[in-house]
Amino acid sequence: MSVHARTPAGSSSRRRAAAVTVSVLAAALGSTYAAAQAQAAPATAGTGTGTLRTVQVYDYAKQQTAEHVTIAPDGTRYVSLGFGGQLEVKHPGGPSRILTFPGAGTGTFCGAAVVAPDGAVYVSVGSANPAVNGVWTVAPDGTLARYAALPSQGEELNGMAMDSRGNLYVADSNLGRIYRVPTRGPAAGTGQTWVQSQLLDPVPGQILDGIAFPGANGVAVFRGSLYVSNSAQENILSIPLTRDGSPGPIRIAYPGIISDDIAFDVRGNLYTTTDPFETVNRVAPDGTVTVLANSSDGLTGPSSVAFGAGKDSTTLFITDLGVFSTPHISQLQAINVGIPGAPVR
Repeated sequence: MSVHARTPAGSSSRRRAAAVTVSVLAAALGSTYAAAQAQAAPATAGTGTGTLRTVQVYDYAKQQTAEHVTIAPDGTRYVSLGFGGQLEVKHPGGPSRILTFPGAGTGTFCGAAVVAPDGAVYVSVGSANPAVNGVWTVAPDGTLARYAALPSQGEELNGMAMDSRGNLYVADSNLGRIYRVPTRGPAAGTGQTWVQSQLLDPVPGQILDGIAFPGANGVAVFRGSLYVSNSAQENILSIPLTRDGSPGPIRIAYPGIISDDIAFDVRGNLYTTTDPFETVNRVAPDGTVTVLANSSDGLTGPSSVAFGAGKDSTTLFITDLGVFSTPHISQLQAINVGIPGAPVR
């Protein structure tokens, strides 16, 4: 879920700079780029546990860039079509439905969807228009309504997760913040900055195709903490969720890990996407990295991961943004990793 790391032809950014190549970004990222490139090399025998299968291909020409995927307990999938400002909703056995947020095609960015235990659907939507920017709800009939305004500065809202108490946590990739939005109690629907830290910031000067490489990006709740990937700083952070709702001390839980989005399985393994480095990796609790798939397997810009539900509980769904692939192919893929996903809150 990296808003400022990619932009398809025709989209805009208010911080556009001179276009640069991936090699310039590589130099900015430093020593870990070599490790990322090594991970992107053809996978050796035994590195993967299954083969990729294509689930859905999106219309890149219409800016349908598959940014994030969420699978509900009933198997319904929600795919954020980032730069298109749209959300795909597909119920099992039913047709795909595309919902469009205000300002689509003119700067509105659809970040991530979260499904609450009661079935409510929330979506992070970034926009330079303060009347659009924030967290939105999706009604069963497809009606969209803004639920909470957030004080970001346009197109910054990215990953989102919910804890067991119904609080939403939204990453701001540019301002180095995590916003908290309660969905229960008297404060429901009000968004405030929960954490602001230099560990969440982007790195000045890291630019790809004129767009700043993102700071705080993917988020996941796991075993009482909020985990946050910082793509620019190449770390994954952990923030304890305390009983009074305040954040515990922020720390680097996985140093030197380049990641866009993240997910956990029941054994504590971490799964990461590395767009634009074209790998999906599994990181063991001891830090060992295993490449599950790369561009030679058909990845075209892996931007998010999420486990399926029911019979698909061991299936990892992957969005491919497609911005840095040739040709540009934006799609949803899946791979069986043989281990069920952890509860998402």
